[in-house]
Amino acid sequence: MTLSSGIIKLVPDPKMNFSNFVVGNSNSMARAMALYVSENPAGSYNPCYIYGGRGTGKSHLVNAIANELIKKGINVLIGRISGRVDKQEESMRHFDAIVIDDFVFGAGNMEAIFVDFVKGGGQLVLTGSLSPDLLPASPLAELMRGEGKSADIPVPEEELKVAILKTRADEEKMSLPDDVAHFIAGHMGGNIASLVGALKRVRAHASLEGREMNRFTAIESLKDYIWTEEK
Repeated sequence: MTLSSGIIKLVPDPKMNFSNFVVGNSNSMARAMALYVSENPAGSYNPCYIYGGRGTGKSHLVNAIANELIKKGINVLIGRISGRVDKQEESMRHFDAIVIDDFVFGAGNMEAIFVDFVKGGGQLVLTGSLSPDLLPASPLAELMRGEGKSADIPVPEEELKVAILKTRADEEKMSLPDDVAHFIAGHMGGNIASLVGALKRVRAHASLEGREMNRFTAIESLKDYIWTEEK
């Protein structure tokens, strides 16, 4: 569903919550900030900005925020920007919180509307790829650098990668040996989707060969991908 304001309205993923967000040194601050926003909307963390590369867990956190706010009976709009909009839209007035994933600053994407929304007492949560210091000059960027609060999610450390793989294996009732988890974590990139994709490939390869997952099946099934990642 696309609102007249240029936002594609999404339904929060109920599987993305704070309880199953795997925490490590690299993402603990972002999780803490997101949790605070979910418990204290329109408080001192407004607007809230979570930034980092793709596949690091930003979408998981904003879905978790939206899910918690909805549980509290707060009217939340979660979505993505679908195009350039430069005028105020009545549809924004009906929400108490707006959560936008993958927001691009400096493109005229409703920035003035969002500034007015925050100043009117609404909670704004955004994710993006740039740090606040690198955002193009705009009223929303200035608000983010001034009153706003931000936290980055860098590439996860190997310990967190292993924890993510173990958690996903548990969710899928998969037996994942420690050496296989460490092998995948040590040779694949930091993108969570890449880690999970590698895990599924190892599992499928072992299943087709009628063997248990071990370090050897991991090497066989990922050798081409490992070369690409390391290169």
